[in-house]
Amino acid sequence: MLRFKWVCLFSFVLIQGLYAQNEAVETKGKIADEKGHPIAFASVFIVRDTAGAPLAGAVSDSTGVFTLKCAQRGTVSLVVKCLGYQTYKKRIALGKGGAVDMGTLVLKPLEQKLSGVAVVKRRPLVEQKIDRLVFHAADVVGAEGGD
Repeated sequence: MLRFKWVCLFSFVLIQGLYAQNEAVETKGKIADEKGHPIAFASVFIVRDTAGAPLAGAVSDSTGVFTLKCAQRGTVSLVVKCLGYQTYKKRIALGKGGAVDMGTLVLKPLEQKLSGVAVVKRRPLVEQKIDRLVFHAADVVGAEGGD
């Protein structure tokens, strides 16, 4: 009976030790623009390397706060993507410690310059006149290049 108690105790300690090793590390932070305004609905990922598949992912809420959990240990990359902003990448170390607080991550706006703008007005495909209905067959997209 004493031997059975020791086996049960040893098994319990072993299972708890294995469970503690697989416990996910929580990573949290806030995403804002250069003026300090929060960025909502930005995609946040943890990847092993930049070309790899995401290990964990989350989306920032309306106040720009995100929280994600990753069971992977070691050095990984935190990637933040949002429409209209440059992609943010940072190497972080996930260890046995508690939560990793990233603080406020600042995203820079994505600036694109246009070479020019052309405003083109086309006549309507169907034109209604007082005595008739005129269909402009030359303006049909499918008719271009045909006869």
